[in-house]
Amino acid sequence: MKSKKNKHSASQFPKIFRFITENKFLKQFLASINKFLTYLNSNPRLKKLTIISYVLFMLLIISLIITGAFNAYKNFQTFKTVSLKREELTENIKLWQSIAEKYPGYKDAYFKIASMEYQIGDYKLAKEYVEKALVLDPNFSNAMILEKIINLNY
Repeated sequence: MKSKKNKHSASQFPKIFRFITENKFLKQFLASINKFLTYLNSNPRLKKLTIISYVLFMLLIISLIITGAFNAYKNFQTFKTVSLKREELTENIKLWQSIAEKYPGYKDAYFKIASMEYQIGDYKLAKEYVEKALVLDPNFSNAMILEKIINLNY
């Protein structure tokens, strides 16, 4: 009777499975770590310094995590505030647009819309609405000031 050959001989296993046990660099690295740990255990003073260094390092990492979490929370609160302000401005714009549609000669409605669009950051629309207000009243001083400010940013 013929004996069956082992299907999984060492040469048939992919190299990735042999990497850890056959890697010379890894073996040397682990041996040097072992020597260092042996040296630490033989020298109590150095062992204490290593423990203190480790504790200080961990405290530094913990403080960085806490600082990062605090900054993330602060940024989230700022984002939330800005989002609420933006929603409020959008609602007010809709209100003033309905007023401007109802009373097309009301220059203040166009000015209000222009100033809120400017606050949101839509300078193109702000410019359009401030121009509508100036068409109705070319001497409207607040609209002229807003137009100058918009032209600086747009």
